[in-house]
Amino acid sequence: TDTGDTQGDFLEEAPKLKGLASGVLVSPPWGGPAYSATEVFDLRQMDVDGLACFKAARQICAGIAMFLPRTSNIAQLAALAAEEAQEDG
Repeated sequence: TDTGDTQGDFLEEAPKLKGLASGVLVSPPWGGPAYSATEVFDLRQMDVDGLACFKAARQICAGIAMFLPRTSNIAQLAALAAEEAQEDG
């Protein structure tokens, strides 16, 4: 199904798109070049909360890809995956 172009705040629009896609690519703003100054990038410190973006995308479908800094906090990503596995299980 073609959902067309949707413009607006992703966190507000995501629930309206539930079931309309088989995959979602999320590329939230990292906060400019300052992100590279930290050894481990905290997903909550983005211009838009990265954890909230993932959870909003999850409302649309289970297939989610996130474009994130390579230094992203692995523990945060693992916690998201575990949380999703529990909800799906």
